[in-house]
Amino acid sequence: MLRQLFTALLKSEMTELRRRSAGGVLLLGAIALLGLAVLFALLALYLWLSMQMLAWKAALVVFCVLILLAAIFWIGGRSMMRRRKKRRDELDQYIHALLGGDNENDESNASLGIIAVAALVGLIIGRKVGK
Repeated sequence: MLRQLFTALLKSEMTELRRRSAGGVLLLGAIALLGLAVLFALLALYLWLSMQMLAWKAALVVFCVLILLAAIFWIGGRSMMRRRKKRRDELDQYIHALLGGDNENDESNASLGIIAVAALVGLIIGRKVGK
């Protein structure tokens, strides 16, 4: 019986892994095609600009556009990473306070902390199941 349960669990997990792997491959392919489309758009921009002005000026304009986009993405990515880390630190401090870091003998703080941790674990599991 235990062996059948373990086998069923293993098959289920392998099916889920295959599904997620296929999704990852499709996502990677979409990102590659998007990058190729952006490359062709930049090439078209360069060719159009080279008809309007000197070729080196057109190349400089395309270069500046690329640098500007890279700077915007870099700043946006760093700000997103910093916010996430700050929220995680605040959550750790909140849970530590709920668990009664200062007063370990106080039963009301301990039970409230256990409830908070259980609710947090429930939210995390619920999000993973929902995806």
